[in-house]
Amino acid sequence: MNLLLLWFGCVLTITPTECWTVNLSLTFKEGNLDSYNTYVLYTGFPINGHLIKSIVRTERESALLVWKEWYENVTEKGACGIFKLGCFSCPEPCSHGTKEILIAGRVEMKVYGYRVRAFDIRGLSFELIGGQDPPPDESLPVNCLGLKPDLDKGNFSVMNQLRQKRKLSSATFTLYLRPTAHTEFFNGRIILGDVDPTQYTIPLRYVPLLRSNDYAITLKNINIQEGPTILGINHAAVIRTGRHFIGIPQVYFSGLAKDLAAAASKIAGKSVDIRWDDEEEIYMVHCDLRIYLPALTLYLGSEGEPAPLLLTHQNYVRKFKRYTDCTVMITVVRGSEWELPDSILIGNYIEFQPNEMRLGIARLKA
Repeated sequence: MNLLLLWFGCVLTITPTECWTVNLSLTFKEGNLDSYNTYVLYTGFPINGHLIKSIVRTERESALLVWKEWYENVTEKGACGIFKLGCFSCPEPCSHGTKEILIAGRVEMKVYGYRVRAFDIRGLSFELIGGQDPPPDESLPVNCLGLKPDLDKGNFSVMNQLRQKRKLSSATFTLYLRPTAHTEFFNGRIILGDVDPTQYTIPLRYVPLLRSNDYAITLKNINIQEGPTILGINHAAVIRTGRHFIGIPQVYFSGLAKDLAAAASKIAGKSVDIRWDDEEEIYMVHCDLRIYLPALTLYLGSEGEPAPLLLTHQNYVRKFKRYTDCTVMITVVRGSEWELPDSILIGNYIEFQPNEMRLGIARLKA
């Protein structure tokens, strides 16, 4: 088989049967792919010969698949036919889940391990979802490709398994999304086991990871275009691509919203109102004015010269079909840690290097 013809695009071929990187398409768009009908980051790859789409989550270790027979039993026959991510069919004697896990701190799932063929490799273990509380009609289950470091190597990590089977030569993976003239969807790549220096503008700066079990880095300062610089933050910011809002500690939350509105008004040369919606508990702005919301430069790193991560309005303002106005994607979080969601990838190139305990950050080439 010529591996260069495989749709998921192996970049480097070692032998006719070995490929040491996996290069997949990456999409960020709105759709009823999760409970909130929000924008999600997902990729697709063949499992047992059938295309399955999975949300990419850097905050989970394992890979999850929605078990078709369970899902249609608790919803209705044919429900998987309209499920945009796709379900995985495993007829009996597949059993219901025995291991309990918690998703996003609110959804309890019962899962069990099952071996499949994926990435042209037989015998990869995924977790099938065979039970859920609350039920699917209240919280839609999703397929998930987990990329969080699996320290105890017992959580069905796809990265660990691909390395053990010599499909990947490295624990490194790369994520990026290209900015476009559109605001409804963005495309990019997910590269498992490698990097791609042709995609970014020099310099690539490395930022130390604070912990070995997730992708936490130090947020030092934030500069607001045509606004103030918030100095001396010096708290952890964790990249969680399964989350959708920039999570901001309470001490900075309301002040940052006011700074965004003031900077946007200065850029626009007229008043730009960012209003709080009490019912939805979100900040909103008139969609015609979102282009005036300022760029944010997050300065990351605990040592030496910090690495800038640039976020434009495309990174943190979304238009949802269910609202007339646009949503400013910031939310308050408990404690002192910030959360950086899926949308930070738009316009940015990020190498995740857990073994080297660092991230590589650069701007994408135009």
